[in-house]
Amino acid sequence: MNATAHPHRKSVLRLAATALCIIALASTWSATGSCSAETVPGPGSAIAAGFGYSLLIGAGGSVWGWGGNDSHEVNGDMWQVSYAPRRVGISGVVAVAAGDSLSMALTGDGAVWQWGKISERFGKSVFLHVPTRVLGLPRARAISAGGDHSMALCSDGTVWTWGQNGYGQLGGGDAEYRAIPGVVEGLSNVVAIDAGSDSCISLKADGTVWTWGYRSEFDSRGRSTYSRQPVPLAVELPDRALAVEAGGSHYLVVLPGGEVWAWGDNYGGQIGGSPELYEHPVRVQGLPPCAAVSAGDSFSLALGQDGSIWAWGANHSGQLGLGHMRKAAVPTKVERLNGIIAIASGSDHALALGADGTVWELGAKRLLFPLDVTYNLLWPTRVDTRESGVCLLP
Repeated sequence: MNATAHPHRKSVLRLAATALCIIALASTWSATGSCSAETVPGPGSAIAAGFGYSLLIGAGGSVWGWGGNDSHEVNGDMWQVSYAPRRVGISGVVAVAAGDSLSMALTGDGAVWQWGKISERFGKSVFLHVPTRVLGLPRARAISAGGDHSMALCSDGTVWTWGQNGYGQLGGGDAEYRAIPGVVEGLSNVVAIDAGSDSCISLKADGTVWTWGYRSEFDSRGRSTYSRQPVPLAVELPDRALAVEAGGSHYLVVLPGGEVWAWGDNYGGQIGGSPELYEHPVRVQGLPPCAAVSAGDSFSLALGQDGSIWAWGANHSGQLGLGHMRKAAVPTKVERLNGIIAIASGSDHALALGADGTVWELGAKRLLFPLDVTYNLLWPTRVDTRESGVCLLP
């Protein structure tokens, strides 16, 4: 299957941390328990990039969204494309995630909420106009939204999935759609998760990495193809992993020393080098020591330990923030961004969160309705957060 047929819609970095939320461009506040040490996933969970839309956590644990809203993924006003962040009807939130047309939020009590389009079997869809709680889950501590499937990491270290399952991305050994969350058998002591377009990746406490769902590989004649991997399998890496990310059809991990390794499709240059496919992990060359990574559809971002951003891969919408729309075959520094603490990648745009509370967007951006057109931000452009504020999750 051509990877462009299932573009990546989300990306959110999750880091374990403690302390209180700080509101940038506003006064300091306490979120009345919604930022407890047990539930706060980290600064990267304060922003999320989906398929043509974005989310952020604002003052008081509020959620704000902007961009496309064809399926209520931003708010209840369907088709109302928003240029600037608009408030979503939920508060006390400590993490957000953005998928194809489905948004997710995690509140401080461990509850998971979702709104937007839920793709059901036989091509039918249900639209949730307002945030609706996901039932049947234990207390959660992290969330992730894929193309048409969802993930939750629960406090007991188990992983739960639900939604579409055509590539085995729910990890249950079959390809059956599941509306109700179910635990992924065989996984325990998990500390991080991420959902790709049709795949999932998880990181265990021992540093091992496990993937399932869509799998890029070579056939017997050496041609690039794909297969369905319906159960989690361990990935062979040279060292324990510290962070994991799933993209459209590729994976990124961070190893000790800040090394970044990648594997999967490379048609856009999202891994680097010349082959169109890397079946096994390879080190991404040309990067400084990195603290985090983010995988888009066919592009990749890395956050340097010094707060710099590095980008490579497809750049048809300017999502690399390099001032042009040419593909970058090797990691290239985004010159206009420094002091960054979190990154998020969508289908063809990206977000960055500064230590000072500023939020920046790169790539495709949809204009305010009725001018429902898309233009490309070739350089990082600051998001107007004067109304929303920004919650700097520690």
